Amino acid sequence: LIPVSEIKENIDEFFLDLDGKVSSDPNYFVVSIVALTADAIKSLQQARDLDDQKVGALKSVAIDRGDRYLELVQLVGNNSLGMNIAEEDYSILLEQIGKTIIDKKSTFTLQRAPTSAEDMIVKIIHEDGSSTIIPSEKFVIQGKSLVINDFAMVLSFKSTDKISINYQPKTVF
Repeated sequence: LIPVSEIKENIDEFFLDLDGKVSSDPNYFVVSIVALTADAIKSLQQARDLDDQKVGALKSVAIDRGDRYLELVQLVGNNSLGMNIAEEDYSILLEQIGKTIIDKKSTFTLQRAPTSAEDMIVKIIHEDGSSTIIPSEKFVIQGKSLVINDFAMVLSFKSTDKISINYQPKTVF
């Protein structure tokens, strides 16, 4: 088997190439939906056994925890998730994945920490050249990150939109 660290390196390289290697951070996350508990493994194996009986197949044991997928989650970090495939209700899993995507789409890393949100001009620059100013109450500063906290605004972003952030750094370094 290919080592999980090598798989991560290949995925990193893919995302860096996709972005034109403009940064050293490939900026992606992984969601591994696998059997996380002994009960999940047992219930999945029982379901497989029933399916095998229906089609007359030989009984096989092939359900495990997916440790390599979970190792990839740990190696990638960046809000990656390990989730249980045996959940009855997938809406919780999908909601958590959606929140992670929104968090990524709404967070912008600055070179230096700004003085304050009130001293910033944050704009969405649209493909047609028009722009929309984002009021300071619709974003927060967390160290060197600007996080837009207006869910509807983040969902309205188009792939062609750009964000312009003008600010006064707290320090020269």
